[in-house]
Amino acid sequence: MKIGEIGKIKTRPDPLWKGPLQDGVTSSLLRRFLTCRERFRVHVIDGLEATSSFHAPKDYGTMWHSCEEAVSAETADTSSVSSLWESNLQKQVERLSNLYPFSREEVAHWGDICYALFPRYVNYWKVYGQKVERTPLLQEGIFDVKYLLPSGRTVLLRGKWDAVDLIGPHLEGSIRWPRGVWVQENKTKSTISIQRIAQQLTFDLQTMFYLTTWDLWRAEARRNPEIALHYKKWGVPDAPALGVCYNVVRRPAHKTTESMIAKLELDCRNGRAGEWFSRWKVSVTQDDIESFCKQTLNPVLENLLDWWDQKTGQREQDVPLSYKTPTSWRQPYFYNPLAEGRSSEVDRYLSDGTRSGLRPVTNLFSELSDESD
Repeated sequence: MKIGEIGKIKTRPDPLWKGPLQDGVTSSLLRRFLTCRERFRVHVIDGLEATSSFHAPKDYGTMWHSCEEAVSAETADTSSVSSLWESNLQKQVERLSNLYPFSREEVAHWGDICYALFPRYVNYWKVYGQKVERTPLLQEGIFDVKYLLPSGRTVLLRGKWDAVDLIGPHLEGSIRWPRGVWVQENKTKSTISIQRIAQQLTFDLQTMFYLTTWDLWRAEARRNPEIALHYKKWGVPDAPALGVCYNVVRRPAHKTTESMIAKLELDCRNGRAGEWFSRWKVSVTQDDIESFCKQTLNPVLENLLDWWDQKTGQREQDVPLSYKTPTSWRQPYFYNPLAEGRSSEVDRYLSDGTRSGLRPVTNLFSELSDESD
């Protein structure tokens, strides 16, 4: 097959994805588009993806997240063997074991790590966590909002917040925070770098995507009686998003749970517990959000719409003749497997059309499901 024929490979009569306006765009899809447009095409139009394998950074995060969903650090009762977090974790271990039958030993290892570490994490924050009055607004809140672009076109933005809380006003150390909304981000990291995460926040693709949609969702919620009724006890808050509350947990590299716990206990005794469990706030201004939209989100989405129109051979939304789609943008921070030199069967498919090792895409929006990390 000639290189010029790569884009002509067809595996479906119609694209799997119905486009940016009908099916919508998540931060995950946008990340794929930014990583490689040809691989993006294989995923959303051909509806193919490489057969997945167990990947600890992602799948351990899924395990941990299932525990976070079950309990909060303030109320968890880890003394009960039938606690919900244990049940959730067991379900995730079983699901991943069935999904990756050749990696069951690795899945079991990470399940043991999570089982041993999570109650210690809960107990740590019971002792050292700051008690701040907060009103939980959304837990695992799924959103879809229409976003108007400079060209006059509209894109449906979709996603799921880990949590959104109304906090304040309150004093934290020497900082007096005003009353406002904070988006919760739960992460598992091999190392916890507060400075790096804080520096990258205002152009972090996923986080800024979530902050951008908050005001849009809030406006829609206030107009929609069904949504407003859900929050009748306190009403949809007339408060802006002030930033992100990070809750980051170390993803250990220890080969046994015993060695992990020994190192954790040693670090805690020596005042280094923050290398394992860390929580902090990073404020974001409306100017930060506007800069992200102007420099990154808008031009990327405009290019995505042009790409979609070209691939489908039709223009679904009119654009003024005077409007020219930007050809450049500020690249956001996001996980890029190509930058790590990772390859898959998709690369072979792009080279010679071989479909061995590929499977049909079953879920374009995994981050909206219970299996997202």
